[in-house]
Amino acid sequence: MIDVCESSGFLQALLILKTIFVIICLLVPIILIFTISMDVYKLITNPGDTKKVFPLISKRLIAALIILFIPTIVNLSLRIIKSGSDFERCWENANSDYIESVREKEKANRKETKHNLNNNSSAEIIYDE
Repeated sequence: MIDVCESSGFLQALLILKTIFVIICLLVPIILIFTISMDVYKLITNPGDTKKVFPLISKRLIAALIILFIPTIVNLSLRIIKSGSDFERCWENANSDYIESVREKEKANRKETKHNLNNNSSAEIIYDE
């Protein structure tokens, strides 16, 4: 039986997903804070737009806070709901060092399998003669 958490390809894909998740969770709040700053600037320069700008600022601020706390919420919920699960183990193992060690194991297994196949085929040839 193949353990998916011991597959370098799956772990590499999970690592890419984790990286994208981190980038989104960092960039989106920064972008939202920048746009909020621009809205505040518009409000300062044109105080008559208060009814238009305040709801927009509050929505963007709430969105920035939610996105900023998503990683904490996700990690906490994973620990509470599925403590010790396979997915949590895969998520934790999806790092460059572990993936490299899994690749080395896979390479060693391929060499061993190839060696065993070569030994078995030569043994069959001897018996066939």
